[in-house]
Amino acid sequence: MIWSRTAFIARSDTPRRGYSLVEISIVLILIATVAAIAAPRYARAGDRYRLDAAAHRIVLDLAEARAIARSENRTVRVQFSTTKHRYTVLDVPDPIDAESDYRVELDEPPYRVHLVSASFDAKTEVNFNPYGSAVIHPSGRSFDAGTITIASGGDQRVITIDSFTGEATQP
Repeated sequence: MIWSRTAFIARSDTPRRGYSLVEISIVLILIATVAAIAAPRYARAGDRYRLDAAAHRIVLDLAEARAIARSENRTVRVQFSTTKHRYTVLDVPDPIDAESDYRVELDEPPYRVHLVSASFDAKTEVNFNPYGSAVIHPSGRSFDAGTITIASGGDQRVITIDSFTGEATQP
């Protein structure tokens, strides 16, 4: 018995039909439309993620400053600069450069957010006393309301500090 190559090829009685140029064009237009809708939403999602990460970092750093004040029985000052979009924890060494104070640049990667305002009864500095309370002046005068506002894109996050407990929260 002689085998031929064509014996193994499956044959169909119906001819194979491909996609027409019109069908391919319609699919490409639909894909481009969905991509055009999704791209701005994806970009805003990145802004919101960076904003949430920066707010979380501020809350954690304020909690750390409060913990240092309590554990070392001293006042720890945190200064906010809205023009330079950063905050500095004074007299606490930076983990990378022990010669300088701990500072976080909010307008640089990975956060790239703006420090819109930091207000503690019209001051831009908060002090944590040895009891963990947040005060305006190292002498111990407390404040009525303490808020920090950061922004990225069209979104904002507000961090509040309770003057009695010194706890920073982001609702």
